[in-house]
Formats: sequence, structure tokens, C-alpha cells
Amino acid sequence: MDSICRPAVNPEIIAKRKARFDVDECVRNTVSNVITEDGFSIDLKSATPIVGTCEDLEKQYLRLTSAPDPATVRPVHVLRKSLESVKDHWIRNHDYYYACDQLKSIRQDLTVQFVRNSFTVEVYETHARIALEKGDREEFNQCQSQLQVLYNEVDSVNKAEFTGYLILYTIFSDNHSGLQLLLSKINNSKLNDEVINHALTVRRCWSLKNYSTFFKLYLKAPKMSGFVIDWFVNRERKYALKAMLKAYRPTLPLQFLKDELAFANNDEFQQFLSQFSITYANSEAIDCKLSAVVSV
Repeated sequence: MDSICRPAVNPEIIAKRKARFDVDECVRNTVSNVITEDGFSIDLKSATPIVGTCEDLEKQYLRLTSAPDPATVRPVHVLRKSLESVKDHWIRNHDYYYACDQLKSIRQDLTVQFVRNSFTVEVYETHARIALEKGDREEFNQCQSQLQVLYNEVDSVNKAEFTGYLILYTIFSDNHSGLQLLLSKINNSKLNDEVINHALTVRRCWSLKNYSTFFKLYLKAPKMSGFVIDWFVNRERKYALKAMLKAYRPTLPLQFLKDELAFANNDEFQQFLSQFSITYANSEAIDCKLSAVVSV
């Protein structure tokens, strides 16, 4: 009965709603006396830090339900070796399950020892980059949220880069208030940073529905910005297609459309078009008049 009465919700809407919440939390929680790591919280004012004695380079991640035993926690000098081992393993094998498990374990060991320094930042940045590469939005959000707090405690040369990624993420989540809050916290000197400047330009084109420039910027995305845009690029392609079907008459050349929407190859382009009931004028063009009513 409950499932019948409850209205169906589009999974994409749920993802965007969750993303808006993630961004708001990420931006607002920049100063805190409580460290939270995957559901386990430590109050820096009242808790007592432990010093780990475990010498194991690898350790499976297990969610904490009580105070950890120092004998199962690795000290920082071991964790540094562990991080390098994970990086090397990732480069050689691209085993995301292993990398994510080991990095979460390293993060946990740092958290319970109250370690908040440049090495902690490096761990979270490393995990965020690997999560971006694999498209793991949830893990990326967890790392990004912690980084926004850490950047207020520790200097990092990568702060502007990750701020740029967060700006792009507000586009995915359609979070206007989150973006304004984020921009208010950015030092003016950072606005000329390559990643931030690119993200702000993308955001401007997106808000103006300037699809042509938007997709050009996608192809020129610096560093790992393209991985963030990947999360919403097909959504924008649908909107662009709908606009182009109305604007171009009588036909829309397929090669032109493929280039405008920034598809890397013809297979991806054809797979994208197969979602819609498009009428073709011939093998090289879409009949815009007959396709204009298509819902995208």
C-alpha cells in the first residue's frame, strides 16, 4: 500500500537533491570541533587522541562502532608508506575497490589520531582524484567535504583547484544558493586560478544556455574538471538538442550536431540519439520539423 500511494520520483531528481545537500554541507561546515569520518565522530575538545602502533602497510577498512585499539591503528610514518603503496597500486592496476578500501582505512587511522596536517590533506586529495576518475560521486563528496574544512586549517597549493571542482558540482546539483555561499568564501586573488576561472566561465555559459561555448569549454577542461562535467554533460546535451531542433530548419546535419555536442566518437553519439524518437531527413541529417515535438 505504501509503495502505491507514494509518488514515483525520478532517480536524477533524487541525485540532484542529494547533491545540493552535499554542497551546502560542504561549504557551510568549514570550521568544526568535531571530526566525522564515515559516520564515526570525534569531538576534538573532549576526546583523547590515541597513538597507533600497528606496522601493517595494508589494512582492510572496517567501520568503527567503538573507540579503536591503538594496536590496530597505524602511526603516521606507516601511513605515509601506505599511501605511496596505494598510489603505486592504482597506477599499475586501476583496482578501484582496493584503492578505495585502503584510502578509507588510512583516513580512519588519521582521524582517530587527530592528525590534521598537510599529509591528511594529501590523503583526501588523492582519494578525491581517484574517485573523480572512477565517477564515484559519493566518495568524492565525502573527500571534498573534509577538504573544505582542512583548507581552513592547513595551507594547500591545491585549494583553488578543488574549489573549482566544487563550483562545477553546484552546476550538476543546480544549487544557486550553494554557489553564492561558496563564492563569498573565495579570496579575490584566487578568481584568476585556471580551474576556478574555467568553472566560473562554464557556470556563466550554463546559466545563459550558451551551449556552443559550454561544450567548447568541456573539451578544454583543465586538470580533472572534465570528470566533474561528465556527471551532467548528457543532461546539457539533451537541452541543447531540444533547442537546436527548434532553431535549425529544415534539417540539422548530424556531423555538425556531433561536433557541437562534443562527442568523442560516433558510437557515443549514436547511443545518445537512440534515446529519442528522431525523424531523419536522410543518412546525414535530422528533419527538424518532424523531430521538434520530441521530448528530450
